[in-house]
Amino acid sequence: MKEIMAVYDTEAGYADMLARKLMQENKFPFYVEGFSDMEGLMSFLRENPAAVVLTDQKDMKPELSALWEETGPETLSAEKTALVPYGAPAPGRVILLTELQGYDRIGAHGAVYKYQPVSRLSEEILKLLQQPEKPSGMLFASFTGVRFIGVAGPVGRCRKTSFCLALGQLLAGRERVLYLNFEPCAAFPFLFEDEFTDDLSELIYAFSNNPKESDLTRFLQNFHGLFFVPPVHLPEDLYRTPAELLVRLAKTVSETGGFGTVILDLGTEYRLIEAFLPMLNKLFIPTAKDRFSREKTRVFGEWIRRADPNTEKLDPEVITLPESRTFLAGKAYIEQLLWSETGDYVRDLLEREG
Repeated sequence: MKEIMAVYDTEAGYADMLARKLMQENKFPFYVEGFSDMEGLMSFLRENPAAVVLTDQKDMKPELSALWEETGPETLSAEKTALVPYGAPAPGRVILLTELQGYDRIGAHGAVYKYQPVSRLSEEILKLLQQPEKPSGMLFASFTGVRFIGVAGPVGRCRKTSFCLALGQLLAGRERVLYLNFEPCAAFPFLFEDEFTDDLSELIYAFSNNPKESDLTRFLQNFHGLFFVPPVHLPEDLYRTPAELLVRLAKTVSETGGFGTVILDLGTEYRLIEAFLPMLNKLFIPTAKDRFSREKTRVFGEWIRRADPNTEKLDPEVITLPESRTFLAGKAYIEQLLWSETGDYVRDLLEREG
């Protein structure tokens, strides 16, 4: 009797299509069922313990993490473990489908590239199942020093800033968090309904003239516990500043301000992304659902690996934010983010990452 694999993906029709094609592959030793909704998946898993759950990384919800922990190897008898083909770990093993090529592991889980021929994808799945799971390298695992989280990508209008603001506000309930936006035209006076006299332009000028100045925190603003420096009011202030100076500036403000986490909104500024890559502990890559955006994101991922040979440590994660039904503006929009679809998405992400 074949062991069971469940495929979960919210992209319309993808899970059923992949399940059907995997079943058609020669020597693929699983019975495969596809699901596009969490309720159907969980109902199936309660009745049919699966050896493997294959899911898009953006759809990896806390419900799946809890199931994986509950049905991990320690709960299985030797007899049941022996039924798992190719020496795969116990039922509850999770493999992530990723939209970036070149990553065979994301956090605690193995990963395979989603958009490739099914024959090659099935081979990679079986290869991963012969390898033991590794301890999780969770995003928010404790370590000394400042934690730098980068948010960047080639796709515009995919709510990078909204993601940063939601993430920053939620993390600010746990620790001191700083948000730095390096976009040339970020429109923060409109977003925060305030005209800032001290912003990143002024901070760059002060730091350039006196790198040892100790009172750089006077440029910080605070919104519901989230500290930030308003972005430049003149784009040329950003373009004319050496990237290396901006890196030193971010480090200095982070350390003197006693921040535990710094969120760097790098947008599509490739010059800055390349300069900040070596110091990042995590990289999120927001994108959109259309094929053109996915292709741009794939090319961006390849560029990242060329720009920084140690990219694996960043655990790059492509994210697709849900459509928001929030129609508020200004500060009301920022506050509403926490209770919108974006806030729920980020909250799930934080629970998943530990």
